[in-house]
Amino acid sequence: MSDELTVGGLHPDARVGEAFENRQGCCWPSLVRCIQVLAPAEAGDEKLWLSDDDDVRDAEQCLTLADRLDGLLEDGSVADYVAGRNAYFSERPRPECSTCDGTGVRRRRQMDEPSEEPGVLTREQREIPHSAEQVCFTCNGLGTVEHQRYRDLYVSDIREFSEFLRHAGGFYVWVFESAVNSERFREKWG
Repeated sequence: MSDELTVGGLHPDARVGEAFENRQGCCWPSLVRCIQVLAPAEAGDEKLWLSDDDDVRDAEQCLTLADRLDGLLEDGSVADYVAGRNAYFSERPRPECSTCDGTGVRRRRQMDEPSEEPGVLTREQREIPHSAEQVCFTCNGLGTVEHQRYRDLYVSDIREFSEFLRHAGGFYVWVFESAVNSERFREKWG
């Protein structure tokens, strides 16, 4: 998901239940997929997990899911799923770098286009002779890039989400980009 996403507790009884903000930068769709595969009955409708259309999980549903996840953590099902998933993605070929078309060398266009991104050299700073070859700044000369959507999933991601569920008193998913364009956002925030 490219939109900024918040998973917030409805009636938190502790700080950990206020929002699910995984310290390792958990990829939300990967965590959701793990839960859907291992606990389909408790996971319910996919729409709830990946959109913000006013659906919420209540406190009872959260506790039921937390109990199920804790059982799956204890019996090793989560560890097995995570190991298999991460192995699958590590064995996939890395996608070609679109900036340099897989060459690892900056194209002249890269050097001529101005950039507003922090840390990217300005046109004047990157002036080089036409004959010089420069390493691509996107892939560092490898010609391929990491899978951006699929970072490793960790057993601790599931453990932290279970702890969030126990203290959230229910939860909602809020996608910022779609929220600012929604009627309820305009009503509340003008």
